[in-house]
Amino acid sequence: MTSLAFGGVAQAQDQTQRMIAGRIVQAFPSTQVVPCPEQYERSLKLGKSICLLDPSKTSNQLFTNIKTRFKSNLVALDSFRFVAWKTSTRVYPIRQYNFLPVIFISVQDAVPTATPPALPTGYHPTAQAARAAGSTPGATYARLEDVKPLTQVTVKGPELYFNKKGSTVHLTLGKLTGTLNGKPLTLTGKPFRLGGEIYVPAGSMRSFGCDVQGTYGQVDSGYLKVTCTTATGTRSHVLPTWRF
Repeated sequence: MTSLAFGGVAQAQDQTQRMIAGRIVQAFPSTQVVPCPEQYERSLKLGKSICLLDPSKTSNQLFTNIKTRFKSNLVALDSFRFVAWKTSTRVYPIRQYNFLPVIFISVQDAVPTATPPALPTGYHPTAQAARAAGSTPGATYARLEDVKPLTQVTVKGPELYFNKKGSTVHLTLGKLTGTLNGKPLTLTGKPFRLGGEIYVPAGSMRSFGCDVQGTYGQVDSGYLKVTCTTATGTRSHVLPTWRF
């Protein structure tokens, strides 16, 4: 069995979390524990995390194997990319990311076992909740927190300001129009707030002259690679996205 070297962020994992990772590695001997990519730890607010990698498989294959092998231990949330290992006191989210060859395991506080665990802040909101909060059907959205590494962001109530290389984009929650350097700008979706998070139309990054691409050549793949040029150089960031 692969030895367990629990690296990653500085926060220590708890005993149950280590047990879960150990059981996965024991079930799939080619799986390894690897350091977690710090930029995604911060932007996705995973907290304590353990990252797993199987060099012989894609993250999707490993995730599918985990769901099949440990079906009785898991509760489905967003079953495509997100399940949770249930215990008597806590649930431990297990998240698959197409743009990284790793599986994240992180801790979520205890919830009543009779109800499905709520999604942690920043995870996939349901279409029903997003529509009720004001999302535009069919539009592609990104979390504001995931956009911040690429541009300066200021939030004043419902008003959102994005500044990069002398360009200022002004958006307003609930509105399909904005401005670029004071000139009218039409958006593909209305910015909205849900569960303490703000979601903005991902295509708005093009207003800064940023290059926006689907990570696998598909704009609706669930992840966009955005590359922006700033005064200090070129920055690239992978944005998890959602369509409702």
